[in-house]
Amino acid sequence: HELVHAFHAMRFVVPAFMDWRKFWQDVLYEGGRCEFLCSNAQFRNVFVDHYGTDDELGEVMDFWPSQGKRWFEAWHPA
Repeated sequence: HELVHAFHAMRFVVPAFMDWRKFWQDVLYEGGRCEFLCSNAQFRNVFVDHYGTDDELGEVMDFWPSQGKRWFEAWHPA
């Protein structure tokens, strides 16, 4: 679950670290899209934080399709 949050954040953190100037210009439009990026990141996390639901399971399965359901069921027994 927490790794899903980290992987979502890495989609922005890694490119920003690799080439900040390009990230600032092309992704953040020189600061014009900072709020959009923050709200987008928060929105993505809403689904992960629906604890024990199909939303959370789906987010986990995106990254671990072969083991996600087993992990999920271990943390959320029926």
